[in-house]
Amino acid sequence: MIQVISPAGQTATLSNRAGGAASNFVATGLDISASFTSTTAPSGQWRLFVQDLAKKRTGTITSFALHITSSN
Repeated sequence: MIQVISPAGQTATLSNRAGGAASNFVATGLDISASFTSTTAPSGQWRLFVQDLAKKRTGTITSFALHITSSN
């Protein structure tokens, strides 16, 4: 499972066991704005939560970026 957690504790799930045994899971261009309220402050500490549930295989996160844009 891969989730982004806002400074207020709201979460958006990027993946829930997607990718199977494949290597190099990549997710780009995802719009996760519906997971957060319109009052979610963009400033503060955003976190990435990853739980590797695969048996016998381990993973490594090599990069992560979160770009926040405003429609205002």
